[in-house]
Amino acid sequence: DTFFSQGETKLFRFRFEATVDGEPLLSMRNGVAGFFTMPELDAGRGVVLSEEETRPERRSLPSDWERFVPVSRESFSDEQIGALPAGGLEAWPVRWRTGLKRPPALPA
Repeated sequence: DTFFSQGETKLFRFRFEATVDGEPLLSMRNGVAGFFTMPELDAGRGVVLSEEETRPERRSLPSDWERFVPVSRESFSDEQIGALPAGGLEAWPVRWRTGLKRPPALPA
């Protein structure tokens, strides 16, 4: 949308819409990014959150809540991991496959 400077640093404001198969997924408004030197990046502290922002929220689930998939630790074979970019169902535990029209895939 616009470019501006803060001292020697060049910054820009932007917005975008992300879609998957033409369906809205994510909107970004009032984004700000910049071009930084390596020393500036090395000296940075990243996103600095306040104490309030880092405090865990105490929430409870509704009494009728049902998990879509049971939460458990999993391990995958090399073949299963290799199938993930193609979206191969064999990569996912059988109990996760129920109702999947298109299995999730990871970028190659």
